[in-house]
Amino acid sequence: MDKKDTNRARTRTAAAPRKRPPTSNYYRSGAGSVGEGSPFEQKVKTVNKLSKFWVRTLDVLLVLLLLYLLIHSLILKPKARVVVNDTSYHSMVNYQDSINNYLGALRNHNKITFSENGVVNALKRDYPEITAAAVELPVFSQSPVVRLQIAAPSFFLSSADKEYLVDASGRAVAYASQYPLVKNLPQIIDQSGYEVSRGKQVLSSRDVSFIKNLVEHSNSSGIKLQSLILPSSPEELDLRAADKSYFVKFYLGGDSDLQIGQFLASRHEFAQKGTNPEQYLDVRVSGKIFYK
Repeated sequence: MDKKDTNRARTRTAAAPRKRPPTSNYYRSGAGSVGEGSPFEQKVKTVNKLSKFWVRTLDVLLVLLLLYLLIHSLILKPKARVVVNDTSYHSMVNYQDSINNYLGALRNHNKITFSENGVVNALKRDYPEITAAAVELPVFSQSPVVRLQIAAPSFFLSSADKEYLVDASGRAVAYASQYPLVKNLPQIIDQSGYEVSRGKQVLSSRDVSFIKNLVEHSNSSGIKLQSLILPSSPEELDLRAADKSYFVKFYLGGDSDLQIGQFLASRHEFAQKGTNPEQYLDVRVSGKIFYK
């Protein structure tokens, strides 16, 4: 080989590109040292462990909070909020104290074993004027709400030498002496022979409305009532005014406004004429008036 060929070969060899080493040799983690990891990897592992710890802790706290709220919502305090529509028989304090006493029973300390029927039956036994009662247990509050429905007192009823208090539904609630707070009610004398007992129905609610309407119209007309009598005749009511010697017959099953109107008109007409019936005035028939 001559000198020129030798120079060309050297030039060709010098110009040939070199091969780059594999990339993995430069980026392998822990290359050249066995068992040693990257410091960044250790930090990531530590952060992950802390995150898991706090997540688990929050989960536990959340569960405990929910359990506390659940148990708290099931507990009942022996102090209720009482709602009463009428306090003519007893004061609100009387009802409140009795209900709180019933709620103090061990079985009534939580909503699971609470006995609504037991509380309601006890209330009706001690307070016969209660016609309906209901207990509401709120979802989150610990104070139950007790609602009492009471029929207002309407009049006193004398029967077989005993005096009863009759409510708006026509029920003989109890002896009048048991309710000293109830006063100034009309007095009705029962001569029908019907057996009256406490807690039983003696008149219909319609009969009570009729009598109350008659009393109200009489008072507004300045008529002082001497007596109201339930005679032996069915559905009859006899009224006697204090300033007249005769009595007036009414039919409880009829139209009260019509009969009361006939009674007031006849009374006025007799007063203008200066004459009065000797025994009675009968206004039970619509459009007709009888007297004797």
